[in-house]
Amino acid sequence: MKGFRPALATNLGVLYATDCFNLFAALKNDSVDCVFADPPFNLGKDYGRGAVKDALGRRDYLKWSFAWIDECVRLLKPGGALFVYILPSWGYHLASHMEERGMLFRHWVAMSMKGTFPRGRKLYPAHYALLYFSKGEPKTFNDMLAAYGDRGLRPGLRRLGPHVLRPRGRAGLLARARGQDAIFVTALGRSAGAGHVEASGLRGAPPTR
Repeated sequence: MKGFRPALATNLGVLYATDCFNLFAALKNDSVDCVFADPPFNLGKDYGRGAVKDALGRRDYLKWSFAWIDECVRLLKPGGALFVYILPSWGYHLASHMEERGMLFRHWVAMSMKGTFPRGRKLYPAHYALLYFSKGEPKTFNDMLAAYGDRGLRPGLRRLGPHVLRPRGRAGLLARARGQDAIFVTALGRSAGAGHVEASGLRGAPPTR
């Protein structure tokens, strides 16, 4: 990709250490099949640039979030998918904005936490949200494989339906895709990537924040 030098390149993909908006600006409209975003939750965490960077006012955080969502919508091909991993308290704002931008709501996946308990005057979240929207009717819907542990797939998988396998006693899903271009956007200080998906691997390019 012109103007960008990969921070990491393997036979599975390419990693770029840059602001996601820099990467978005270098990509053409309707050029990506899938975007997976795991943005900062605005909890005041220090991702290496100071905690203040993750402690925006409510309006500023939503304005920033809507800006990168709009870019993702621009980049997606018709039938492309947008996944956003976020706290429920932000999730319904982002979901509403995606709908206003013409995206089709597909599912709100509840990523279950181990347990919930009182934290101050609130409850610890029982789940995190994984928003799934598509740009019109989905072009592709691949089978999903369950994975757990550090070494990937394990024996003992059981089928829950035509598209889902789950290991006994453990949650966790691993999407299996082929021949698709994808962008992975994640929080400051973590890895992120964009590229061409072959089976469970990446080939191509990515962003971080």
